[in-house]
Amino acid sequence: MTTTGKLIAASLLLLLVVLLVISFFVRRSLLLRGIGAVEMWIKLSPRRWSLGVGWFGGDELSWYRVFSLSPRPARVLVRGQLEVVERRQQSERDAIVLPRATSILACRTPHRLELVAMSPGAVNGLLSWLEAQPPGYPIHDVKAG
Repeated sequence: MTTTGKLIAASLLLLLVVLLVISFFVRRSLLLRGIGAVEMWIKLSPRRWSLGVGWFGGDELSWYRVFSLSPRPARVLVRGQLEVVERRQQSERDAIVLPRATSILACRTPHRLELVAMSPGAVNGLLSWLEAQPPGYPIHDVKAG
């Protein structure tokens, strides 16, 4: 391959990377435009938080990863199967990744314990959404930590 060919290939690769980054930002802004959309983090592993956008819709909170182009949510939390068992402030280790003044909720689902981090306003929205369940759903108390 000639030098010109290598330069063209590198330019195309750079253009592809720039377009991919732009598509992440466009997708995130489109997800956040909807009513009931909040920025939230979910802990995917003991050491890894992932940024996403949560959508409150009916009886489900759908969570879309920011750094993904998938049209499907990465997690779906069902209101009748979600119990907030603990609310705490972020630790020093969490503060490395999470924005300041973020609250962390430990939420029990039938499948696992989800750690969710949100702004105080988003936490209030989540708790209000849980309390606004139709009659017959169990209501769970939140233990402040």
